Amino acid sequence: MRHGEKLSFWINVHNALVMHAFLVHGIPRSNLKRTSLLLKAAYNIGGNTVSVNRIQNSILRCQLPRPGQWLQSLFFTK
Repeated sequence: MRHGEKLSFWINVHNALVMHAFLVHGIPRSNLKRTSLLLKAAYNIGGNTVSVNRIQNSILRCQLPRPGQWLQSLFFTK
């Protein structure tokens, strides 16, 4: 597959995994619960366990904010 096709596949897996987690566990009411849910939700793809966090960090190159950054932004707004 070409790069764009691979990227589309992983975006679709990511979106399906998030929607599945929301359907099973409900929509989280806080950022902490949302982060916890997204760290736990995972699929087995080709014998490998793939979580939302792994897709975001490894494949899509997104980073969840670290708790220290979140607290800093909460108390020290510009």
